[in-house]
Order: sequence, then C-alpha cells, then structure tokens
Amino acid sequence: MKNISVAIPAYNEAPNIRKVVREGLAYLKKFPKREILVVDDGSKDETPRILDELARKYKEVKVIHHPHNLGLGQALKTAYRNAKYEWIFYAPADGQIKISSLEKYLKYIDKADIVIGYHKKRADPFKRKIESALYHLLLRIFFGLDFKVSTSSKLYKKKVLDAITFEADSAFIEPEILFKAKNMGCRFAEVSIEHYPRVAGSAKGDTFAETLQILYDIIKLWLFLRVRRRERKLFKKLSLP
Repeated sequence: MKNISVAIPAYNEAPNIRKVVREGLAYLKKFPKREILVVDDGSKDETPRILDELARKYKEVKVIHHPHNLGLGQALKTAYRNAKYEWIFYAPADGQIKISSLEKYLKYIDKADIVIGYHKKRADPFKRKIESALYHLLLRIFFGLDFKVSTSSKLYKKKVLDAITFEADSAFIEPEILFKAKNMGCRFAEVSIEHYPRVAGSAKGDTFAETLQILYDIIKLWLFLRVRRRERKLFKKLSLP
C-alpha cells in the first residue's frame, strides 16, 4: 500500500468540510502513512475554525491558511508544494467526489503517473455541464488534451508535480499540469467515478472573475507555446549550414 496525501482546497465550505474530512480519515486508515492537507483559501465563514479544530483532534489533518482569498489555482499550488507523500490525491471540499473513490484510482498506479477521474454522470445543473463541455473543447483545440471530461479529482505521483513549474493562477492549473506532464512523457490512466449533488453551500469555480482568469491563463500559455515554436523554427534555420 502506498503512502498518500489528500489535497483539499477550501473556501467558505463550513457546511461540508467537517464531513468530508471525517469520511476521508475513516477511509485512509488502511494507508501506512497518510495526511489530509486542507488549504483554507481565506474563508470568511466558519471554515478556518472547523479546520483548526479538526487539526487539533486528528494528527493526520494538516491545515494551511491563506490570509485572504487567492483563488483555486493558488490554493492548489500551496497544497501540492506542501504535500509530503509519494502520491497526491486532489479532492474537492464540497463532498461531490468522495475521498473513498481513491480506491478506483489505486488500481492504475503501477502503470500510470497521473490517474484522471471522469464522471459516470455529472450531478450538476445544466448550465455547469454546458460550461464544462465548452471548457474541455477549448483544451482539446488549443492544447490537444483529448482526455474524457475530467473531474476535479486526480491522483498524481508527487515527483511529477515537483518537476512542473506552475504558470496558471486559476483552475487552469489542472489542465496546465496535464499538458506539461504529457510533454514530459508521463503515463496516464482514466477512471470512471461517481459524482454526487452538492448538499450545501455554493459552487466557487464559475464566478465571472474566475472565468476571466481561466481565459487569461489559457491565452497566456497558448501564446507562450506559439512564441516558443517560432523560436525553435528560427534556431533551426540559423543552424543550417
């Protein structure tokens, strides 16, 4: 059995976070070494207090507080850089994907460096399903990421994340990782998992500001790649005898 870090970014998830962490702790007992690392991204509700309470009670729970809200991308960077075990599982704080679904991911760790979850059936409003479909279409067109519509839960080999320099500040950090890992020659696997309805709180990733930041990060990386390709072509021409 591998050692595991579960990374959870959380922003104003007081109604959900206690249950998510406790359910995760119950499942993770089977691992010899484990941690649940929660990054409180400047929450304004009771999330920080609840997390500190959980950290005092359970030695496996680690909490990092951002002084103010920095966004999902920054919260994930903090989590990935501070997770300490050889495999890192990204789990949402809203409970829509259970930490126990990690069991399905583990079947592929001998033949993959990154295991990507995709929904059997997405338990979200129609609007979010359309937004997700359009988003993944952009990823296919601009970056050749032809994976199934992925979830916010992935299992990463830590050494892959350690080798990547993150550019994105938004939720685009996840496609950025997949794109860069693909160029590094990493192995991928995909697994179908259950997706549960959100029972409390509200989704944080579809605000206008977050959407703009994602679009900015997409364009920034795409332009960077175009410039780099042109530089390579120019270097090739200059190198010709």
